[in-house]
Amino acid sequence: IAQVKSAERGISVTTCYFIGAHGVVIPAVMIFPRKYYESNMALNAFPGTLGLANSKGYMTKETFVDVMKHFVKCPNSSKENPTILLIDNVETHLSANAINFAQENGVTLSTFPPHCTHKLQPLDVGIFGPFKSYYDNVIYNWMMNNPGVPVTIYHVAGFMQEALSKAAIPVNIIASFEKPGIYPFNRSVFQDTDYIMSTVTVQLNPNVRANNPNGSENLRETVTTSAPETSETVIATAITNTNDSLISPS
Repeated sequence: IAQVKSAERGISVTTCYFIGAHGVVIPAVMIFPRKYYESNMALNAFPGTLGLANSKGYMTKETFVDVMKHFVKCPNSSKENPTILLIDNVETHLSANAINFAQENGVTLSTFPPHCTHKLQPLDVGIFGPFKSYYDNVIYNWMMNNPGVPVTIYHVAGFMQEALSKAAIPVNIIASFEKPGIYPFNRSVFQDTDYIMSTVTVQLNPNVRANNPNGSENLRETVTTSAPETSETVIATAITNTNDSLISPS
């Protein structure tokens, strides 16, 4: 059965989600590929969503400082009401300005080790999978009901909200923190096999094999290493409270 699909390549819109260990979702931050942000870009977004803009629609060091300000405001984080923010270990999250702002406002930044987010990042563990499926379905249904009308950046916020409201339900969020042993803390969730290094496969170069069908001299070997997949759909973070109190949107 034929199915209408959107263009394979398009314009990037970055969404930064904050999801708490107690099953709550804080309003997201959306970064649009425009010089200036306009309110209609975040049409139908979750109430309280912060909209930002830059030339490429990507997260930058400067943009992440604004993200941190938004995060601090929502759960009223302070030195008297400290929070822990779990973030991906990427350069844009670790600027001096962002780290200093976090320290001044009672936020402890904790990064995931490289190549481990598929096991440790709660969003990767239990939210992104169903979220992507719901998001694809939302777009498909919209295109079926609006034939010939292209999807633009002005539709993204509403699509994201509809998909997230189905994927990021409390039971899924709580399970996503529990499975990697983050909350409740459990250091025994991983077995020895989880720490085994990546498997290395040695294969003969097929081009050289063809030129040397009866011999093995001067055969070169091609080495491939398996690595865990990483999600590139959205940049997301997860939060939990150091004093076990419930975090809720402002």
